[in-house]
Amino acid sequence: KKSNYLFLLFAVSNILLSIFVSALVSHTFIEGESEKAVNYAISMQQMHGLTILILLNSKLSFILGRSLIWINSFFSLGLILFCMNIYAIKLLDISLVSFLTPIGGGAFLIGWLLFMTSLPKKFIRYLD
Repeated sequence: KKSNYLFLLFAVSNILLSIFVSALVSHTFIEGESEKAVNYAISMQQMHGLTILILLNSKLSFILGRSLIWINSFFSLGLILFCMNIYAIKLLDISLVSFLTPIGGGAFLIGWLLFMTSLPKKFIRYLD
């Protein structure tokens, strides 16, 4: 599927970016709260990038069916609005879109809630 390929590419790109930002932070002058926020964004980016990869490459992709697109869409939206905004604010001093950061966090939550609520229904159907 084309959507799976795009999610796969997006997930791998995010993991690669998180490694780049991690290396950048470890060799720069960022300290205190800024460093803490960037490290948190890095861990969220890695966790959700890996989650997308796992969902796409496991039996869960068959079990979840169409819900997988929605779950990955919310995780991707969270990666863009949450992680990228923290990087822009803390690393580039661009706070123009800082109001979007909590929306990104909400997108992560919606993705997990959708995953949690979809799984039991889909899993029961899968077993039948």
